[in-house]
Amino acid sequence: MLPPSSALAGCFRSASRQRLRLPRAHAVLAAFLLVLGFRSCLHASAQAIASLSPDPLAEVRSLLAAGQLPVAESHLRALIAAAPDDPELRFLLGYTLFKQQRAVDSLAAFTEAARLRSPTADELVTVASDYVLLKDFADARRWLDLATRTSPSNAVAWYLLGRADFSLDRAEEAKQAFLTCLRLQPNHVKARYNLGLVYERLRQPEIAAETYRQAIAMEASLPHQDSQPFLNLGVLLLGQEKPHDALDPLKTAVHLAPQNPLAHQQLALCLEKLGLFDQAATEMALCAKLAPDAQGPPFFLGRLYHRLGREAEAKEQFARASTLAGTRSAGDVPNLEPANSP
Repeated sequence: MLPPSSALAGCFRSASRQRLRLPRAHAVLAAFLLVLGFRSCLHASAQAIASLSPDPLAEVRSLLAAGQLPVAESHLRALIAAAPDDPELRFLLGYTLFKQQRAVDSLAAFTEAARLRSPTADELVTVASDYVLLKDFADARRWLDLATRTSPSNAVAWYLLGRADFSLDRAEEAKQAFLTCLRLQPNHVKARYNLGLVYERLRQPEIAAETYRQAIAMEASLPHQDSQPFLNLGVLLLGQEKPHDALDPLKTAVHLAPQNPLAHQQLALCLEKLGLFDQAATEMALCAKLAPDAQGPPFFLGRLYHRLGREAEAKEQFARASTLAGTRSAGDVPNLEPANSP
């Protein structure tokens, strides 16, 4: 049973006030987490939207389905001005703002909505996803735990709870959450390969590899395949000094996600281990182009150019790596999914 709506509103309000002090760029910075699997919660929220009365929200739902989010927001604000005590309008506004990755504004909208009625489990999932955008996994877990207790058959809530637990280094809890999700929805590819990540963290690499292979088999017949299980399997095999086995999964990861710099980096490292230095240099150069602020790719590229006898280019890349190492902007190579990833 959900707590009273007034209590939830107080929790959301407190959180949203804290978040209003954060820079807006904070939510943008956290967008890759949506690529590693949290984007799935949009489907659950869409089901809640579909159940609403067709009037006056039919046009809003149509705009959301078409991806016209700012227009949908404008329509909703006009409707709220005319009917300020309608909780459905305010919850839908929170969802619309979440889809725009405006987590702080979304939480503020949910605060107002929760004064009027208690949120559903699906709405709690969206609230939790706002906290994920803000990298506040502890608060995300709090609301996901409530969502799973409120609606134990909500597979999306269990999946996202697993992601939150994994981010909080609670591997055993994450394992149980992913297994519960898979019991409810056996074909949940993201839950399957995220379970593989859990097995890696639990130092069970053979089980992890088999789990990645299961995820790959599960999506074989899908029109849009996820590159992540291929990438995860390739990285695992490469770490086990099995570059010949890692090559095909890494090539597939690059094919499915050509804009993912991490896939290019890992394929380059694999090709280097196989002595294919020309091909490795090509892949590492693509990685460096896609992740210009990461210091690793220039260093590896310099090493490859040195192996190829291209000393002037090697010197240039080593200098760039050294320059990046002294800046605050330098970081790791990001793991990015295609924008149209399902």
